[in-house]
Amino acid sequence: VFFEGNVTTIRMVKLALMQVFLCNHIVKVMSYVAFNPLSLPRMRKPLKPRQSILDVEAVAEPMRQTHASQLNQEFKWRKQNLQKIKRMINDNRQEICDALRQDLGKEPVEAWSTEAGPVSDEIDFVLKRLHAWMKPNKVSTPIHSAIGFSQTRKVPLLEPGVLVVGPSNYPILLTLGPAVGSIAAGNPTLIKPSEISSATAKLLHDLVSRYMDPSVLQVVQGGADETTQLLQQSWGKVCFTGSTHVGRLVAEATAQTLTPSILELGGKAPLYVDNAIYNLDIVADRLIFGKTLNTGQTCVAIDYVLIHKDVADKLLDLMVKAVEKQFGGGPESELGRMVQVSNAQRQVQMLQEVEQCNQTQILCGGSQECRPEERYIAPTIVLNPPLESRLMKEEIFGPVMAVRIVASREEAKQFIQNKMPKNPLALYIFTSSDECYEDFVRSIPAGCVCRNDAVVQFGNNQLPVGGIGTSGWGHHRGKYSFDSFSHERNEFHRSLLTDMGRLRYHPFHKAKIKATVVQFSIKHLIDIPVLHLRSRWWLWSAVLGGILGSSIFKRDLLNGIASVLERTAFLLRGL
Repeated sequence: VFFEGNVTTIRMVKLALMQVFLCNHIVKVMSYVAFNPLSLPRMRKPLKPRQSILDVEAVAEPMRQTHASQLNQEFKWRKQNLQKIKRMINDNRQEICDALRQDLGKEPVEAWSTEAGPVSDEIDFVLKRLHAWMKPNKVSTPIHSAIGFSQTRKVPLLEPGVLVVGPSNYPILLTLGPAVGSIAAGNPTLIKPSEISSATAKLLHDLVSRYMDPSVLQVVQGGADETTQLLQQSWGKVCFTGSTHVGRLVAEATAQTLTPSILELGGKAPLYVDNAIYNLDIVADRLIFGKTLNTGQTCVAIDYVLIHKDVADKLLDLMVKAVEKQFGGGPESELGRMVQVSNAQRQVQMLQEVEQCNQTQILCGGSQECRPEERYIAPTIVLNPPLESRLMKEEIFGPVMAVRIVASREEAKQFIQNKMPKNPLALYIFTSSDECYEDFVRSIPAGCVCRNDAVVQFGNNQLPVGGIGTSGWGHHRGKYSFDSFSHERNEFHRSLLTDMGRLRYHPFHKAKIKATVVQFSIKHLIDIPVLHLRSRWWLWSAVLGGILGSSIFKRDLLNGIASVLERTAFLLRGL
């Protein structure tokens, strides 16, 4: 808002703006607003304050009460609430599919199998194993800490709990999915769904309010302002899924409160098709599936494809046929929709840019077949787009596949390493050669690697989901969610039966035996493999007997024991 005037009128304008924006908000200059300042005093009805201001403390208070009650440390609390989430999903299957249809144009089978279905499966997977995960893990204790017992225990994170900031492309899977792992680990959880998937966000808010207690799971709707407010609060952990740009902002915000975070970002996921490959018709179908799942709006979707020249012509023909088989009906096919009109317009702009290049070929689809106002983007295969084009510089995040032909494996590897953004979230390799696969895996850092298929690794509960470098950090899914949303606390219990002859206490210079044994402990015991009390009881007994004897027997006997220990150390070091 731009305004000029005297001091009195400026104060009045400022008051009016405060009523609209409630102070401390950055107002973007959208247009020049002209009005008669003399009309301001005659305003009788006060301007309504924004309804998006969030009371973070009120939201966090029931979560803190859960921590205070310590109920979240019990298996029963976690099991009952996970069962409630599953019942919430299964009872409202049709409503969930309808909301996903409205937001993303998803066909019902795809909607269930890529969103709510995996969450239900995740709950079953977790419930079968949760009791075992919660048990303390007993570990061995070194000799110098005898008699002692060591263990680690997974405990909930700090209050108020875990904040899950979800994306617009998988508004159910990537909000409730992390929440399942968080609650399994004993954390009250707050979900902030993307406001872009508005129908699903509203449904999620209504269902969680109906099925879940706010001390366990809550959903807060809103946009960037609400997310900013939530990130100003200290959390046990923040789990964010989204773009690299926003991920940097989230990382900066969480750093201010020293809140740990899980960032699942994106990047340009490469796929290489080697000449040592067979069944190219299956390869073509899998490539199209990996690119068009969820209309290409998947963080681990194939971004660009490098094809060895020996198989390029045949494979490209099969890929075009695969597009026709799977989505030949145009807008009437089962292909979903972009989540926003602006996202569809971006896809069209990238296509129009490369369509003007002489070296580029549009093998199928193209900007003319897209309907951005309807959020429909035709599945498109672009051959040899220029490296300086947006299609090769930006994450595509749509059903547009960029393809380039390479002369060798080494050229493909060098292309990924030197000409494309580094640290992709996923790396795909189609080859029957183990040597080729190992060469790529060792040379190219990536969050995950999939051989001879694409995207399907995301559906395995036994595998972690997470990036590396600019594609994110941290993991979630299955056991990895439980571990990520837990604090692994070490616990040590020491017996008061003996104090090892007070060997660790000062002064050390008064007794030669004391100095000898301490020197033995420092130099040699740390090199001995950690011994478990049950499996090496005889060795424990011998050592403890020698230590206890230091406070009972005569000095000459003690010197003899020290000499024996000194010699024994060299033998034990060879274990």
